[in-house]
Amino acid sequence: MTTTMTRALLLLLTILALDCKDKGTEPTPERVRLTLIDTAVREAYLHIAVAAPSHNETLALQRNGTTVMTFAAVADTNIADTALTQTTTYLYTATVQTHETTGKSNTIAAQTLAPTSHNFTWQTFLLGDGNGSALYDVALINDTLAYAVGEIYLSGDPRPYNLAKWDGLQWELKRVSYIFRGNLVTVPMRGISAFSATDIWLASGDAVHGDGSNWIGYDIRTIVGNQGLAFYRCWGLNTSNMYFVGPLGSIAYFNGTTWLQLESGTSTQINDAWGVVNPVTGKEEVYCPTGSFFTPGDRRVLKISDGMRVDSLASPLRRLLDAAWTGSGIPLYVAGDGVFLRVGGSWSAVDIGASIYTNDIRGNTLNDIFVAGDFGMIGHFNGENWQLFFEDMNRSYYTIATKEDVVVIVGEVSSRGLVTIGRR
Repeated sequence: MTTTMTRALLLLLTILALDCKDKGTEPTPERVRLTLIDTAVREAYLHIAVAAPSHNETLALQRNGTTVMTFAAVADTNIADTALTQTTTYLYTATVQTHETTGKSNTIAAQTLAPTSHNFTWQTFLLGDGNGSALYDVALINDTLAYAVGEIYLSGDPRPYNLAKWDGLQWELKRVSYIFRGNLVTVPMRGISAFSATDIWLASGDAVHGDGSNWIGYDIRTIVGNQGLAFYRCWGLNTSNMYFVGPLGSIAYFNGTTWLQLESGTSTQINDAWGVVNPVTGKEEVYCPTGSFFTPGDRRVLKISDGMRVDSLASPLRRLLDAAWTGSGIPLYVAGDGVFLRVGGSWSAVDIGASIYTNDIRGNTLNDIFVAGDFGMIGHFNGENWQLFFEDMNRSYYTIATKEDVVVIVGEVSSRGLVTIGRR
């Protein structure tokens, strides 16, 4: 072998040795995974996953290259990074450390939001001639199509209209009738979840599905063999992935073919169902506040995950709660006897500017959230502050649906069905 070849071989072996040595001390990105959950005006919500963390390891979060948080390493951590600047992009990484860096995450970008506008134009509709008329729930398809459900009575007609359709200009009263145990029934409707003009689910005690004209009722009590079930609210990702909830701890799930009863662990009323797809797991989560004036000791928030698993979120609130909303699972808002926020397992009260019972909370994003309740109260959170609207202290608002710059809120006033529509 020539001297030149020998030198070249030695040089190659040296380079390979150095390369192997460098790779041996490189961070291992697969050990730490950083996921953006959501952003608000001044907050970013993140998830850090660590593979096989040990007791002597420390987890650190870096924002734009500077460490902003450190804590003991655990397998899963949810973080709220606060006091950020609106409409600003931040770069985040996370590292697991002992005496030296042993694991570094991917880098993610998080852009905070701008506050939305409180400037709404409001329009009110009254449906029915009294005699106990009310609207209990609403679904908004787009800015010219919405459905509301309840019981609307016209003079001289004892049968209720139980569905109202909005075409962007006016409301048309309709009757939903379906076969129940051999009889054609027309009963008040309590809940609605609509995916299109021709794909609508209703809750009337039973579950009802239709295309706007033709309706099929599902006697879930008979199907699952429990005559104590009843359903007042419903939520789903699509028509083959539906959840129904109601009194006496009733929960049922429909996968498009089969109905299943889920054990809720409570015998009180389940007042709402709101779900999201968790950005970390890619699976759905459904949040259900429970409680009744008649069972004050049994008030909790249920979380349905993995299709059929029902857990209770640890909560010190012990308040009567009627509604839940979240954009991505964290943070979680609940409303009823107060408005509360849950981040990282901790609850805090939200000051909306008035101590009024809130019957519902819904939002588009974390900078565009609505509440509505007693005494005609409507509230809007723009990501920085709350604005309250009161148009008639005699009004009672029950539920909200919102999409982009339109919000539809339903309830009752003077025994008539009430709809208030806000446009921004």
